[in-house]
Amino acid sequence: MKADHDQLLDKKPISLENTPNMRVYRRMEDLVMRMQDPKSGVPIKNVKSFITKIPSVFTGQELMNWLMLSLGVEDAAEANHLANIMASHGYFFPIGSRADIFGQAVVGLQRTQIMQYTSPSAQCNTRPA
Repeated sequence: MKADHDQLLDKKPISLENTPNMRVYRRMEDLVMRMQDPKSGVPIKNVKSFITKIPSVFTGQELMNWLMLSLGVEDAAEANHLANIMASHGYFFPIGSRADIFGQAVVGLQRTQIMQYTSPSAQCNTRPA
């Protein structure tokens, strides 16, 4: 038993670079980068509410329309599913009072995260040895 434990400690750290999850994260991050493109990405705007101004947001419907056009998705349910998966992984998040996006269509205002701080691939690469 002690020898098995010592063997495990002597092995080199496992590289997460080529794992299936990392490939999915990279594809989602590429998609978010395309979403943030000022010319061909999701239209981002500033919204003025009753008292405050909310900068750099987009609506869930705009996101779904963009996904359908840019990825060639023909079904709105599929675009909604992809948007919910990306939101559940933290690539963007709801703003305002309609913060519940799971179990229904992506609605309300959304904002993307800053990739260098929140991307799962960046978090996996900074894992202690």
